[in-house]
Parts: sequence; C-alpha cells; structure tokens
Amino acid sequence: MDMLIYNNKSKEYTIQEGCPWYEAQQAYGPANVNWCEPTSCSIINEPANAWSNLAYILAAVVMFKKITEPSPYLKDFAWGMIVVGTTSFIYHSSNNFVTQFYDFTGMFVLSSLIMSLGVRRLKGTIEGYRLWFWFFMFLNTSMFWLFYMEDIAIQKSFMVNIIGMLGIELYCIIKEKFVKKSIFLLLGAISISIGQMFSILDLKRIWCEPENIFFHGHALWHVFGGICIFFLFLHYRRVVSHYSKK
Repeated sequence: MDMLIYNNKSKEYTIQEGCPWYEAQQAYGPANVNWCEPTSCSIINEPANAWSNLAYILAAVVMFKKITEPSPYLKDFAWGMIVVGTTSFIYHSSNNFVTQFYDFTGMFVLSSLIMSLGVRRLKGTIEGYRLWFWFFMFLNTSMFWLFYMEDIAIQKSFMVNIIGMLGIELYCIIKEKFVKKSIFLLLGAISISIGQMFSILDLKRIWCEPENIFFHGHALWHVFGGICIFFLFLHYRRVVSHYSKK
C-alpha cells in the first residue's frame, strides 16, 4: 500500500491556482496520498470520493430506525457513522492536510467506540465505556501526530486501530461464548475486505479511470465501508441485547 503513499511531509500539491481550496492547500499542505480520481477545479474537487460518503450517512439513518435497546451505545455508534461520513466528505472536497486529519479523527471516533465497548466487556459489563472512549481518542490522535513527526505513513495509525479492534473483539466473543452469534461480524469483515481490495486497486493504479466521474476504487471503499459498519452495528446490537438481559 506504500506505492503511492508519500512521506508525511511531501509537497505533492494537486489544486491549481485560482481554484477553490487552493489557498488552504498552500497554507496547510497537501494530503499524503493521491487517489486516482483527479482533483477538479470546484468546491467539491473529488466528486466520486466525496459523495460516496453518503453511504455512511444513509447507514446511520437506518441504524437510528433500528435502535430498540435503551443503551446509549447504539446511538453513539450511529452518530459515529455520521461523523465518519461528514469528515471524509469534507476531506475529499478540499484535499489538504488539515481536513485529512479531520478524516482520521472521524475514523478514530468509530474505532475508539468499538474498542471502548470491548474493554468494558472484558470486565463483564457495557457500562462506563465513554470514559474509555475518550482515552482511546487521546491515544489515537497522539499516535497520529507521533507517526507524522516520525515520518511514518499516517495510514499506519489506523492499521494499529484495526489490529486493536480485531484483537479485543475476538477475545470478547470467545470469552462471552458469542462466536456462533457473530455472523454479522463475519459479514462486516467480508465487506471491508472487498472495500480494501478496491481501495488498493485505486491506490496502486491497477484500476484507474480518471475520466470516469462516477466509479473509483476509493469511492467503492466508502460504499463497502458503510455496509461493513452497518453489519458491525447489527453485531453490537446483539451484544447490547445480550448484556441488557443479564
């Protein structure tokens, strides 16, 4: 995945002078990755990559309609989806390092929610997860800036999150004897794997059609990411129901 991930302090400017967001990219620097979709001279300068984030928003709307348990966690999860979709939309509309940081912050919101619930489940409860959420948010943002200053590709900070989420969740479902009820977790893993495949095809320019204004690999990553997180929501709805019956 490093083929087209630049070092964090590179100056690969993509917005032409006179275009929207030109001054912001000049002031804050560019993102450290350049997707196949070309940067257009418009307010939304990567339309496919930006509008595909509606998948997260639509999934969140369906989540709110499916919340039946009294636990606030599921509502927090749905709001986290809206944060992910919004911050990613802003980033792909503007393409500068500051909004890329916001994009990572959105992803950290979701991963921190998942890990915070997992840590509480290790203690046999789902109460008190919000304190752990803020701990993981602090940890993740600190890791982001550490990676940036040490010139380690900042994308690897979220890879650490993925390892953490998987490790905690697998331990929890084994401890809770919840493996046979984790079909939605499996479907989520399959969905995100498909999305990751499209994203890598885009990043490495294996599938790259710059003139295509609708379909790009990274845009499909957003679509399958929304599907994945919806399946995760269904999984955590079962988890919350399991603990509410204790």
